Amino acid sequence: MAKAFDISKIGRGARVRRSPYFEATQRYGCKGYTVYNHMYLPNCYSDPVKEYWKLVRDVTLWDVSVERIVEISGPDGFALVNKLTPRDLDKCRVGPS
Repeated sequence: MAKAFDISKIGRGARVRRSPYFEATQRYGCKGYTVYNHMYLPNCYSDPVKEYWKLVRDVTLWDVSVERIVEISGPDGFALVNKLTPRDLDKCRVGPS
């Protein structure tokens, strides 16, 4: 069995952050990370071939906290975003649920 990943071996400065799900990735056995957008991005849990077949045949859950939030505004902003998403935003409520 592979050793658990030891995060203490990675130097951590103010420019590299952990995602809100970092502890969960550790708990579920993340073995490796890369840095993307100044955040740790999990990239390995087990054998890459096993992970590939898990993705193809089952369901996988990914921490994509490293992605950035963008704001699209302007008179055609809503129409643009509505074209970028698979959901019809005209049918979605605005504001908290």
